[in-house]
Parts: sequence; structure tokens; C-alpha cells
Amino acid sequence: MLPDIDIIDKGHVLNAKEHDELKRYLVEKCRTALRDMGWLSRILIESNPPTGDETEWYAGLWQGRFKREKGRVRAFETVITLNSYFLRDIESMKMVLAHEYGHNWTLGYLIMLDRIDTEDDIIKQRVPWVYYRIRRLDPSMVVPHNNKWEYCDKEILAEDYRCLFSGHRDNHEMAHLFGYPSTEVKDYLSTLCYRRHS
Repeated sequence: MLPDIDIIDKGHVLNAKEHDELKRYLVEKCRTALRDMGWLSRILIESNPPTGDETEWYAGLWQGRFKREKGRVRAFETVITLNSYFLRDIESMKMVLAHEYGHNWTLGYLIMLDRIDTEDDIIKQRVPWVYYRIRRLDPSMVVPHNNKWEYCDKEILAEDYRCLFSGHRDNHEMAHLFGYPSTEVKDYLSTLCYRRHS
């Protein structure tokens, strides 16, 4: 039985079999747990052609909204958007879904571990220094925001997740700059879900 993942296909680009295939891929081929799957409120499939602003060209997006009360996360909801303008087949959608779910896993657990305090900090705050150390990232080169996508720590982190924990393990987008993630990186990401959360 497939999980109850809400896929809203605004452009009607997937048939029923492909809807199920996308759900099955996420559950069977990507590293997921009940907790992080619970954060994902929906997957949107939209066709958004590029605008004149190059920063608005995207194949996929992850958005997370959370609320803290007295230092504890009380509500957390995420949305993944896949852009069918660029993603013309189910295989390309799976690959981008794996990357975007990498944000769900890594940033979601870092939020729960109080490493990210506010929604603004998702963009402004660097990921933990331990990740920089084990990934051998130079903080003078790597940035916390995605204005320089290939140099953004959160994008490298999501690509590491995709290459380590999904059915699309090849062609890390930043390998030409930073190499492939090590076993130490895999161990670090693996244990995020087991650490004590608020």
C-alpha cells in the first residue's frame, strides 16, 4: 500500500501510474522515516517557464514553514514543487524530488535539533560547522544562501543526501567543485534522525 502523499499536478502532466511511481520512488528508494514524511504536506507539480531573472529558474523547490513556542517546534510543514517546464519525464522528476527531499531530511532535522531558529535562518544561517569540517568545505568559498547555487551549503547538503540515500546516486552537481561525500558525511546525515530533538 502506498503512503498518503498529496501530489497536486496542476498541469496534469502525470498519469495515475506515474503518480504512484513518484510516491513509490520516494518511499522505496529514498531514505525516509515516519517523522520526516509527516512534515511533507504536499508535492506540487507546476509548469513555470523561466522569467528574465535567472535566479527564478528552477527545476525544483523546497519550502518549510515552522512555528516555535517556548523554544520548541510546535508546527512544521513542508512543500516540494517540481517544475514540469524543465522536468519533461518521470525520471527527471524523481531525481529532482530526491534532491528536494534531501532538504526535507537535512534541514528538517536541523530545525528539530535547534540548529536553525527561524524561517529566515533557513536562508541566512550556515549549516553546522561539523558538516563543513567533515565535508571539507571552505567557509570563505561556501555561502549559506542560494544566490550562488553551486556554492550554497544547503544545496551541497541536499545533493549529498540525493547521492547517498536515493535511487539517483550519480552525478553530484557539485562534485567538480567539492568532490563526492565521504563515508563520514553519510554517517553524519544518517544519524540526524536519531539525535535528540526538541
